[in-house]
Amino acid sequence: MREAFSNLRFELHETLTEADTVIAVATMTGHHTGVFNNIAPTGKPIEHKQVHIFTLADGQITRHRAVRDDLAAASARLAPIAFRPPADADSRDPG
Repeated sequence: MREAFSNLRFELHETLTEADTVIAVATMTGHHTGVFNNIAPTGKPIEHKQVHIFTLADGQITRHRAVRDDLAAASARLAPIAFRPPADADSRDPG
């Protein structure tokens, strides 16, 4: 990520803790200055909301899950993705 996005920052908005679980709500920002998922650098700024869920044991993170929409963020900010059906889609026999 840091190779693709310069000035990468995470702004923490909220944390929730219960027992061995910590939930963090954050926004990632930066500039697209390197190749990301085969998308050439655009120089455009990015802003990407995320939720991270950590499980802890003995003061260490033992599990990390993230809820984010990388494809939507990439396509909206960097290079719109158009759906293209296969070239032979019209000639396929539906039955």
